[in-house]
Order: sequence, then C-alpha cells, then structure tokens
Amino acid sequence: MKTKSVLLLAILLAAASAYADCTQANPGGCYIWPAGKQINLGPMPLDSYWNPNYGILSNTNCTYGSIIRDCITAHLTRFRNQGATGVRFFFGLGGGGYSTAFNTNGTVRQAWLNNLDQFFVDLINLGYGKVTPTAVLGFWSGDSASFYTDVPVSTCGGTKTLRLMRWLPYGLTTTNYWPDCQDDNNGYTNGAANTNFWGWSPYLNLVGAILQKAQQRGLTVADFDMVNEIHLLDFTIQGRLIYDNTTSTDVLGAIRTKMVTYMGGGADAHVTSSTAMTNPNTDGFDCGSVYGDTALIINESELTAAYANGLIGIPSGFSNINGLACGGNGNGMFRFPVYYSRPTVNNLHVHICIPNGSGGCILQGDPSSTFGSATARNVYNGVWNFFTYRGFTTHTAMLGEVNHSQDAVCDGYNKSMAFASSNGFNGYGGTSSSLYLNAAAQTIFRPWENEESACYVLVAPNTINPPYAP
Repeated sequence: MKTKSVLLLAILLAAASAYADCTQANPGGCYIWPAGKQINLGPMPLDSYWNPNYGILSNTNCTYGSIIRDCITAHLTRFRNQGATGVRFFFGLGGGGYSTAFNTNGTVRQAWLNNLDQFFVDLINLGYGKVTPTAVLGFWSGDSASFYTDVPVSTCGGTKTLRLMRWLPYGLTTTNYWPDCQDDNNGYTNGAANTNFWGWSPYLNLVGAILQKAQQRGLTVADFDMVNEIHLLDFTIQGRLIYDNTTSTDVLGAIRTKMVTYMGGGADAHVTSSTAMTNPNTDGFDCGSVYGDTALIINESELTAAYANGLIGIPSGFSNINGLACGGNGNGMFRFPVYYSRPTVNNLHVHICIPNGSGGCILQGDPSSTFGSATARNVYNGVWNFFTYRGFTTHTAMLGEVNHSQDAVCDGYNKSMAFASSNGFNGYGGTSSSLYLNAAAQTIFRPWENEESACYVLVAPNTINPPYAP
C-alpha cells in the first residue's frame, strides 16, 4: 500500500512539474517536448573556415589563433549534446560576415563552395541531419563596391539615392538601407528597377550548388528561407523576391524546382520566407489584424496572402493599439499578382520583447519573474488559431529564431525573455498554449546565437536547455 502511495505521489508531482512556470529560478518547469530543437548560428564565416582566428570570431568565443573550424565544431558539439538536431545559418554573398559566395562576375566562388562542403561534412559527423541555409540579401551582405553602386534614382514619386546591390531587383535607401518605397502599397509596381541587377541566374545557380552539396552529404534541407524576415506590410516591393515583375521571373517557383531536384518530391513545400512577430508594448495585449488572425503575426498573414493572390500592404483604417496593427480593411491594399500553393513550413521568428519606449526591451532581473509569458502564450495560441483558420493544421511551426539564453543583454534581449518564451509555450499560470496542446510534435524551436559577436559566449556552460528543455 505504501508503494502505491509513493507511486501516486510521484505521478502527481510529475504532472505538477510539467505545468509549473518556467523561470530562471525554476528551470525544472521548462518543458517543450515533444517539440523539436535546432540552433541558429547567425552568420557563418565560410571564407575563413580553415583559417586561424585573428579577430573574426570574438576571443571570448574562440582563442586568438585557433582554427575557426575547430571553434565552430566545438560550439556545435555543445548544442548537439543539448538536443539540437539541425542548424540554420546566414551567409553573405559579397564579403559580408566573412562570406563571399560570388565572384564579381556573378559566378559561384569555388573556394567558398569547398568550405561550405566541409561545413556540411562536419554537421553530419557531429550528428546533425538538417540544415537551413539563408542568404543575406541586404546591404551588409556585400561589403565591397564590386557588388553595389549608389546612384540617384527616380522612384515612388521622388528622387533619392539608392544602393543597387547586384543580386536585388530593387534598390535600398542609403539613409537606412531598407528597401525602396516604404509604406507605398503599390511599391511592387511603382519602385524603380535595379539597373545594376545581375538578373536571377547567378543567385539560382548558387542555390542549386548549395542544395546539391547538401544532398551529396546526406543533409535534409529543413526549410529554404528565401528572405529573412520578409516584411510585406511596409515593403510590398519585397514581393519581387517571390515573383519579380521587372524580369518576369518566378523566383519561388524556380527554387521549388531545385528543391525537388536535390531533396526529392514534396521538398518544394519547404521553400518559404521567414517573418518576424510584432510585440505589443503591454505584456499580454492582443488584437485581431485585418486578416482575421492575431496582429502579433501580421507579417506571416501578409506572406500567406501574397501566396494566395491576396492583398498585401498597409490596411486602411487600422488602429495602432499598444504597438499592434489592429483591424482595418483592404481598401487601397495591393493584390499580389501570382498564386502559389502554400508552403507547409511556417517560419516565424518569435523574439519576445516588451518595448521600453527607447528602442529596447523591458528586461527582467528577477529570476522568478514570468514577465513576457503572457505575450508568449498569446503568440503561440495565435499561431495555432492561424493554422486552424487557414486549414494548416498539418503544417510545421518553425520558430526559426527564438530568444537567446545568454546572461548578457545581446541584441537588446536577455535570457529572461527566453524563459518567458518557453513558459508561454507550455506552463504559464498552469495553462499550456494551444500550439503545445495540438501541435507540439510539429513545432521546432531555434534559439538565436551569433558566433561572431563577443556578446554570445559560446563556451560551457552556455545552454539552450533550459529553457528550451528537454
């Protein structure tokens, strides 16, 4: 009888711990399983993969003079031992982040491709099976004038100086390097074409070469992130990265074809672009967007609309409430001109941050605080509601960037928000999110790290488990 009582108590304690709040003071309450776990390494210095570290990686991450490859594989070993099964990485196209994928004539650099191949071999040898390559298309991807030119251009109702990157079909404003035609719902059609553009052949050749290397080394491309955090709400011109009206090129369709060629049937549905959530300035506030989804993920709703030949851009009559675009109607929005079947991977970047009004986040120092958990739970509830509303209940919720777990404040975040993110997924106030309850096994968390930044100390005891446990 005593044995049965002890067993019953153990079961009750286990059940209680599964729903205890996940905080720094209570890491035993952190529990995302059966959700999967990968790692997001940030920019990969592929040009220097075999070189000694003379300032490329911070000295806190990699001893001065150590071989960069050795440092990166040591970092990856630690994350693999904590349950990570896949790796997402950025790569520069023209020297940015110590990565030069292109020669100046638009051909693929063989030395770069060889180093990428070795990186893929290392991933397989470390036990990783999945990879997500993400080309950096923005201004810092090309740090050499060979890959851009700054010229005055007449565009979107005025003349401005634009940076014309060789791989983009539109320009970037030199004031902030954001895409041209901000807040112009017709920017997709009104924006000037890039006269310095190579055309799409170089980029598509590069994509094919990367996918072929992944196939040869036995890696699965979990998702091909075409555009990191595409933002069709304010920049409809970014739709040209899906279907380029200036050259009549079906970019998404071409990459889908390559994915099938190298990854097999069904892999075309894993080609998408990532989107970033919008945080409210009041923890726990939520509202509906013009699309009928939570406004926390309006960028994902916009991308879904673009795939479905729907309306994108800024809705008419919306209300900015606590930092979210609530309500509104479709008057004046732009209808994307092409229809695509929806990818089955929804790559959302969930960085929990309650804005402090000065460009940063309200950060907690109390290790028992659950601040931010209400917003996290709202976004995870909202993702599942989005899935059910759209008929996506079999899709993968790829949380392609989630809060880092560094002790320091890096990129404006500290680890308290990582614990809040995990807590909101499963446990806050004794209630799991509907995403956890209905699709935990279809959810993957990718904590953000950056091996090139001194803030991210990728040495023991750096952890992603907890808060992303087990």
